[in-house]
Amino acid sequence: MIKNVSEILEFFIEKEKEELEAVEMKHMPTLGEAYEDLLERGINDYAIPKGLDLKIVTGFIKIRDEIVQKQIDCMLVRGEGKRYGKKYIYDREDVLIIFEVKRKLSSQSLYEGWRHLSDITRECT
Repeated sequence: MIKNVSEILEFFIEKEKEELEAVEMKHMPTLGEAYEDLLERGINDYAIPKGLDLKIVTGFIKIRDEIVQKQIDCMLVRGEGKRYGKKYIYDREDVLIIFEVKRKLSSQSLYEGWRHLSDITRECT
């Protein structure tokens, strides 16, 4: 018996991860996008209550009229934003959380993720 939404999300992520790992994908941008999509679909479909006007997207943050040039793997946003290809551009005020997605966690990937998020945070303040 399922007691929490998090259990559904964990089950979904595990099943999707098995499918991703069954394909030997060496093209790193494509592999990274697959894991970002996994997070995006999992949270959008299972964790965010309907009707809140919240969603997870990939894209960029805009401050005043300037777009921060570092791409955000996933961000929890409110409202519509502006679609740019498969990505979105959101005003800083509408970005609630930013996520850095890593396929495997190592000290190097943790440091790289921290640096990326630090750079974005600095540009957004």
